[in-house]
Amino acid sequence: MWSLHAVTENVRKSAIIGVVILIVIILLWSIISNIISYLSRPAYVPPTQGFGLLPPIPFPTSNITTKMTYTLNTVDGRADLLDPSTGQPLPVSDRINVYKIIQTAPSLNSLQTADTKVAAIGMVNPDGSAIKEQRVSETEYSWTETNGMQRVMNMDISSNNFTLTSNYLNYPAVLQANNLPTDSQAISTAQSFLNTLQLDMSDFDSSLTTTTDYTISNGALIPVTTAAQKIMAVKVDFFQQAVNNLPIFYPNPPDSILSFIVTGGDTAPEVAQAKFIHQIVDTSAQGSSDYPLKTAQQAYGDLQAGNAYIVPEFDTSSGQASIRTISLGYYLGTNPQQYLMPIYIFQGDSNFEAYVSAVNDSVLATPTPSPTQ
Repeated sequence: MWSLHAVTENVRKSAIIGVVILIVIILLWSIISNIISYLSRPAYVPPTQGFGLLPPIPFPTSNITTKMTYTLNTVDGRADLLDPSTGQPLPVSDRINVYKIIQTAPSLNSLQTADTKVAAIGMVNPDGSAIKEQRVSETEYSWTETNGMQRVMNMDISSNNFTLTSNYLNYPAVLQANNLPTDSQAISTAQSFLNTLQLDMSDFDSSLTTTTDYTISNGALIPVTTAAQKIMAVKVDFFQQAVNNLPIFYPNPPDSILSFIVTGGDTAPEVAQAKFIHQIVDTSAQGSSDYPLKTAQQAYGDLQAGNAYIVPEFDTSSGQASIRTISLGYYLGTNPQQYLMPIYIFQGDSNFEAYVSAVNDSVLATPTPSPTQ
């Protein structure tokens, strides 16, 4: 017969053996699970880079010669993309989409169509006949009005982009604020002007549209800041909608490149000046491809090295800039682009704002230009 001591000892040994076996089983299962997980995880797929090497972003040429020194005063004191609501670093992918810009070419009747559009906005000779266009370049033409505000339209008949100027700063009806529109009426006047020209506004984001009231003094526009100033013109800025959930930035914030000065006129509000540089993004599946994305830290290094575009509104004379936020967006400028490309946006004190190309330099056909230094 087994004694009580012997039984107890056997139970204790069996328990120890059981625990050891259980631990071994758990370790083996963990090892096997990790191996299965490793073998079954998808292989790393590099960015597609479907458009091949990309041209560098054509930022405007800058005359800034000051050597800049930067201070990071972000919430965490680092070059991170932060969640504005929590101040915590955001997870960032190693890739980002690049999009084609839809390219257009002139047709045989492009000039005739442009003539018709210019006449439709009321730019005609005093006798009502069509104004004869003047050729500026292969695709750019000019029409000059000899009556009224003496408007001058310069249009690219391929892209339909245009600039409009006039003598409105000295025009009596404007200075008297005759038929001056309200801000909302100014927006409608600009939209009607574009509709008459049969131009596409489908990618405009109406929630981003801004208006700025101006007076005119000594032949110059002056922003209205007090009730005592007489409003004589309303500036309307349209903005394109976000792409890939990222906003589009233009060369001279807060201005857009889809900008209109609307004034009073002899009988109704008039578009007296305009800049319309509209590059339409191909957001179809065939119009995009992913490319390797720099980290925010790499982009900050580019900024420090002078490989950035600093917007003109910032005074660089001190050679110092304090950075508060870093974000991602896309850039569209006044120079023709083949692609909508991403940028890092550095913003800080005293209206500091700078743009850095966000795709890895290895995918650029030529080195990124240094527009600031």
